This record gives sequence, C-alpha cells and structure tokens, in this order.
Amino acid sequence: MDAGTFRAVVRARGFRTGDAIHVTENLRVCDPAITRLCDHLKVSGDLNLSGCGSLQSLPDWLSVSGDLIVDDCKKLQRLPENLRKVNEFRARNCTALTSIEPLRLCRGPTTVTGCAMLQPLPSDFRSMCWVSLDGCTIHHHAICLEGAVPDTVMIAAVGRRVGDLIDHRLLSGHSIKDEFITEVEFDEELNETCFYIDASSLVI
Repeated sequence: MDAGTFRAVVRARGFRTGDAIHVTENLRVCDPAITRLCDHLKVSGDLNLSGCGSLQSLPDWLSVSGDLIVDDCKKLQRLPENLRKVNEFRARNCTALTSIEPLRLCRGPTTVTGCAMLQPLPSDFRSMCWVSLDGCTIHHHAICLEGAVPDTVMIAAVGRRVGDLIDHRLLSGHSIKDEFITEVEFDEELNETCFYIDASSLVI
C-alpha cells in the first residue's frame, strides 16, 4: 500500500481489527482526530505522526525501517511492546507519554523533550549520534548543558561523577551517571557548557 492510500483509508473509515498493512514508502499522517491506526503496521521508510493529538496508541505490531516521529501526540502513553529499533526517534511535547521502555536501539539521534510524564530511559537504551533531553544534549564524548554554569561548579567538576553534578530525572536509571568528567568547557558560540565524558554507554 502507498502512503496516500493509507491516509485515505484512515480518513474514510479506519482499519478493521486485525488488519495488517505494509506501507512501502515514507508515511506521514497528520490528523488531529484519529485515535488509532491499525493492529499490524510495517513501514519501509519513515513514520511521521506529528500533530496526531488524539492518537492514543501505536499499532501493537509496528515495524519502522526509518525514523519514528511522534511530536505533539499528546494522548500517546507508550510505545508498542514489539518495537525494538528505529533510526531517529523523536518525541517532543508528548505530555502523556510515560515510557519508551520497549525501544532498545536508535540507529540515529534521539530527541525526548517536553514529556513531563516520561519515566527514566531504560538502562540498556542506546542511540547513535546524540540524545537530546530537556536542558541538555548528550554526544559520544560530552554532555552539553544549555546556558552557562557557575565557574565554581565548572572548576569542581573535573574528576567527579556525572550523577554528582547533573541530576537529570531521565538519566537516573542509566549507567552514564557513573561516568567521570574529564574536562569542562563553556562554548560561547553554542551557549552551552560541555562536560566531557565517555558517553558510549548511551551514545554509540
């Protein structure tokens, strides 16, 4: 099925229970009225559901070959249990999302911001490129905090554990908090303070 046909079915009547759909290209659905898609969905490309504000769940059997983007899906509470890996994963302003627990690997960057109900990242979660959270971005070699950090904190940071200085609720269950800071630098161009660490336990 192509993306246009999929969107037409969603608008017209929705899918029946048990329907298994394979979309052979990128799929973007931006419909604030839909509450569900179908039970089995395979997308051979990106799946972008940004703005589906009434969407309550994703298909139980969801496979995405490319990126999965669920920005502003404000009623989405969880990811399907059978979802294991995607390329980029982006969830911005998903205010009801409580967990990304099934997701174990992103083969691209991960952005999870504005998700106030979200539980800490799974302890074995891994992402490529970077992980962007509220207030910070984690690269393979550093955690970069938005804005300036007091000089006294920067001076005292070297040799300390990440968890001693950065108390980010989404990192509380991840081993990255036990990494030691080797250097601190304020990047004026980015307006960020970078704590240099080995972040390979999270960003590979």
